Amino acid sequence: MDFSTWFSSGQTLAVRTNIQTEHATTQKIETTIADAIIDIVHCPVNLTSPDVLVYATMLDGRVFVGVDICGFDISKREYKILSNKESLKAPIAAFAFWLCGVKASESVLDPFCKDGVI
Repeated sequence: MDFSTWFSSGQTLAVRTNIQTEHATTQKIETTIADAIIDIVHCPVNLTSPDVLVYATMLDGRVFVGVDICGFDISKREYKILSNKESLKAPIAAFAFWLCGVKASESVLDPFCKDGVI
C-alpha cells in the first residue's frame, strides 16, 4: 500500500491494532506496521497526538490496514446526548438502510429500538 498520499512533510504517525497472536503482542505488531510505513514515508512517530492514525485489524487470517481520514469518531452526534448501549452507531445504521434500499423519503418502523433510533 502506498502511504505517501496520506502523509505530508513533517506529519507524525501512530498505529493502532487489536491484533494479538500467539507469536506477537499488539505492541510488536503496531511497531512492525509503523516501521514498514516509516520506510516508505520517513515520518516521525507520535503516540499521543499523531497527525495520521493508521488502524490494522485481522479477519480470517488476513490483515487489513487503513488510515483514519476523519480524525474523530464519525458515529458521534451532537444531537444525541444520551444513547442506549444496544443502539447501532450511525454509520452502521446508514449502511444497513443503504443495503436495504430505503429511500430518504420513506419511513421505517422499528418497534424494538428503545431510544428512538436504530
